[in-house]
Amino acid sequence: MGRYYVSAGYSSVEDFVRSMNRSEKNHLKAFVSFIKSSSVLSSAIVQKDWLKYALEYNGPRQKGHDEKMRKNYEALKKL
Repeated sequence: MGRYYVSAGYSSVEDFVRSMNRSEKNHLKAFVSFIKSSSVLSSAIVQKDWLKYALEYNGPRQKGHDEKMRKNYEALKKL
């Protein structure tokens, strides 16, 4: 994700790396910023279109990431 440091909310790759080394919370914040920076990813999540999300995030060889997202979403929805 380092090459997407701007989309993740950082002004430099060095700032990004330092932040990632500080905490898991920073990882999550960067990930959310990255998702929000992409209309395809953010709309896929809102629409719960896990295949569209997985293809955009991981590419055509996403290897079942969409199904993992769907199953985890369904499991968490029940909590």
